[in-house]
Parts: sequence; C-alpha cells; structure tokens
Amino acid sequence: TNESRMADHAAPVDVSSLLAQPSTKYKSAEVDKADDLNYDLGNLCAYDVHPIPASSLKSNVSLNLKELARDNLQLMFHRIFNLPTQQVDEGVLVMLPKPTTIIPREKEAPKPPPPTRWQQFAKAKGIVKKKRSRLVWDELHQEYRPRYGYRRANGSSDTWSVDAKPGDDPKVDPFTAMKNKKKDGMRKQDLRETRNRERAGAVVQPLLNSTLDMNDRKGRAAYKDKVSQNLSIANFSTASLGKFDPLLPGQKERPKMKGKRKLAGLVDNVGHEKDKGIKLLDKMFGKEELVNYDKAARNVIAERQRDAARRNARGDSDDKGKGKRQAGAPKG
Repeated sequence: TNESRMADHAAPVDVSSLLAQPSTKYKSAEVDKADDLNYDLGNLCAYDVHPIPASSLKSNVSLNLKELARDNLQLMFHRIFNLPTQQVDEGVLVMLPKPTTIIPREKEAPKPPPPTRWQQFAKAKGIVKKKRSRLVWDELHQEYRPRYGYRRANGSSDTWSVDAKPGDDPKVDPFTAMKNKKKDGMRKQDLRETRNRERAGAVVQPLLNSTLDMNDRKGRAAYKDKVSQNLSIANFSTASLGKFDPLLPGQKERPKMKGKRKLAGLVDNVGHEKDKGIKLLDKMFGKEELVNYDKAARNVIAERQRDAARRNARGDSDDKGKGKRQAGAPKG
C-alpha cells in the first residue's frame, strides 16, 4: 500500500559502509603523514628533507616517488587554502606571503659603468668627495637659499651691476659676456660628457694576437694566417676592392671576393618577401640596433670642435649683436 511504501522511504539508511569504501577514481585529500615540511609559499615551494625509505627504492621506485610527491603537494595545498583570500572579478585570489628563498636572477648582473676622467684622477690623487650642504648663504637677500636650481643663492639673474675692471673693454657688454661665459661652460660640460661616453664605449681590438708564440711552428702558422686575413680586409677596403692595388713582396695573387652580390628580382617569392618584411619590423620596433652610438659620439665631438675653431677664427659669439650697449654707456 501507499502507507507501507512511505514508511519504507522514511526509514533511516546507514551510509557509513558506503563512505568507508575507498574511491577508485580520486584519492582522499587527507594525507597519512606528519606535516613537517619546510614551506616557502611565496614561491609555491615545499621541501621534504627526510630521507626516502629504503623499502620504497627496492620495487616500484617510480610509483613510490610519485606517491610521495603527491602527498607533499597535498600538504602544501592545505597550507595554501588556509591563507587569506581576496575576491576579484575573475574569481578568488590567494594572498601569498613574501618569498623566503632567494632565487638567482635570469640574466647576469649589470656591470658598473667605467670611471670618468675625474674619477680616475681623484682615485690616483686620493681625493675623497665630501658632501656639501644643500643651502648656502645669499649675501644679497640675507637668507639661506639652494646652492643650485630655482632661486639659487648668488644667481646671475639677481646681478643688476657688474664692477668694471681696469683691463675691461668698454665696448663689450658685461651682461652679454656673462651669458656667453655661462653658455661656454655648458658647452664644455657637454663635450666632456660626450668624451666620457666615447671613452667608455670605444674598445680597440688588436689586429694581431700578441700572445702567439713565434718560436712554435703552430704559433707562426696562426700569425701568418692572421696577417693574411688582415691584408685581405685592407685590400677590400678600397673603392676598387683591391683590383688596382700593387702586389706586396711575396704576395702571389690578389685576393678575390667569395661569391657575388645577388640582387632581388622584380618578382620575388612569397617566403623571401615575408622574411624581408619581418626584418624591417624588427628594425622599426628596436630588436636591432639602428644607431652606432660610438660613431655618433665621435661625429658630435668633431663637429663641435670644427664649430669652435670657426668661431674662434672669426671672433664671433653666440649672442653677437644682442643687448649691446653704446660706447661710453654706464655699466649697470
């Protein structure tokens, strides 16, 4: 009847026997092992310093190692799930602590920049740099002001008069001369910095290896090959690629270039065109160095020296004709 069926459904069912049965698909999250691992949760690492039992290495070594790794990983996940969490749009994030294990960096540490000329001179003379105060006393305003920068002490902008000296030219504006002197100092400082950069980056490689032993037969042969290689490079450096250069004593024939220059046709294959496009993109997005900084620095130095020589020859200045006062006008 319906009542008997309802009574059968209402009767309690003992499921302890079902739960006691081991799962055949997934293992339990509980680990039958003491949680005495060394953890570095910031790097998601766990270290088991206990030795592996000898019984585990006698048979089924791979299976036993996997079981041990699985238990240690489960213990680490227990620790991770006990950490504080944060709810975001993508889901729940775990707030990991700071790492405790120092991991080596991927790339080598940057090398210190080479010393400048002043640093080399100071080291040779034993000069120690002393830290100066940021504020100095300004006599004009009778207060402390910054040594450099905006509203600096004893600045040229606050100078409204210049004392005339016995040897000064009355036709030269002292304020213009002061500005020109300041610009010359800035120009010289830029030149010094450019020279320091050039000196730091210009490394001259010797054409021949001075460590070769000329008393050894192999050393003499290597020296001869190096000389021949440098001679070929020098011959190909001319406009005619060494075609009209005279032969040196002992030189049997002129060096010849290996291969010829291949020019792309009007209709090229798709693969070659693709490679050229990828190479162009690499140049545009900085994967290839487009500027030779050493050569650029040398060109800047040479151009500035030529400009300075031309100005000195003409006796011109940067602010010629600007702010000149008439002869006999008062200074100030």
